[in-house]
Amino acid sequence: MCIAILKGEGRLQGAKFEYLLKGPRAQGADNPLKDFIADSVWGSVMALREIDEYATLPDDLQGSAKRWREWLELERPEDEPLPGDWKRMHDFDQLLLFRALRPDRLTAAMAGFVRTVIDAKFTQSVAFNLERSYADSSPAVPIFVFLSPGVDVAASVEGLGRKLGYTAENGKYVSVSLGQGQEPIAMNHLNNFHRNGGWVLLQVSVKGCG
Repeated sequence: MCIAILKGEGRLQGAKFEYLLKGPRAQGADNPLKDFIADSVWGSVMALREIDEYATLPDDLQGSAKRWREWLELERPEDEPLPGDWKRMHDFDQLLLFRALRPDRLTAAMAGFVRTVIDAKFTQSVAFNLERSYADSSPAVPIFVFLSPGVDVAASVEGLGRKLGYTAENGKYVSVSLGQGQEPIAMNHLNNFHRNGGWVLLQVSVKGCG
């Protein structure tokens, strides 16, 4: 959304967006600041210098090494101004410096960028609300819940089902753990409830997902 806004306002250059996405590195560039800048980071700096606004970055890193080192070694550099005139760059342009110099803090820097461009609410997680999701569903629009390992949504589904009259006791709610031959059973329940009304909770585990 932020990128779309910047594009619409004509404030986004294609080369900068490409650099932010891909994070290219120049190969074989001698690193004069090995004591506090990794070779991989220096390669990113040398690639970034190809964009006009950053052409002086390698020289500034060397000429203001003490100031840059202090900033680079901060635990949360996104909370502090960049050294020298770099802090006067547009917020999006500063993201490219994080991409090159502190890629580990790019996500945090991007969150700050989003807060500035649109609103802080777009960086805040919304608590899961099953009733709200249910209001957006329909018999033809199922609800998919992707869970972290160890999290069980069944209790929430059963609780809402009781509130709306879908329970195992009245035959209108079934939970099926897929796998080990359970697919035909699940299909039977789906076909039954498609005709007569009811809820089927299908639980499946996928590598990396719950």
